[in-house]
Amino acid sequence: MHIVKFEPPLIEIRSEVKAPHVLAKQLAALLNEHSDRLWKVVLSDSLGVSTLAEQQALQTQKDMERLTRQPFIQEIFKIFPGAQLGEFVNHYLDEYGLYPESIKTDSKEDASLLTENEYDDNSDE
Repeated sequence: MHIVKFEPPLIEIRSEVKAPHVLAKQLAALLNEHSDRLWKVVLSDSLGVSTLAEQQALQTQKDMERLTRQPFIQEIFKIFPGAQLGEFVNHYLDEYGLYPESIKTDSKEDASLLTENEYDDNSDE
């Protein structure tokens, strides 16, 4: 599901698969039931933003690319030709696989390379 526009109480969405014609109505009813607002949800053909899964996959790819450019990793590849990195887990990402807004770095690219102590020095807590 792609968010095209989010301007409460209006939400415009696009589904990658053929969505049931009642999807927008059902989502609006659910939102209305659980909030004090009267929501309007409409289906759109516009692209909208990437899904959370797409954003997570892109973040994982970027993290892996940055990791493989690290001099230490490059040296390991020289010593062990054909070596490959396994699954990369970035413990700074939230449950959606994205950087939390609370990370204070010059760029979020830098955050994936911080040590635990450096991260603590840059956090709001």
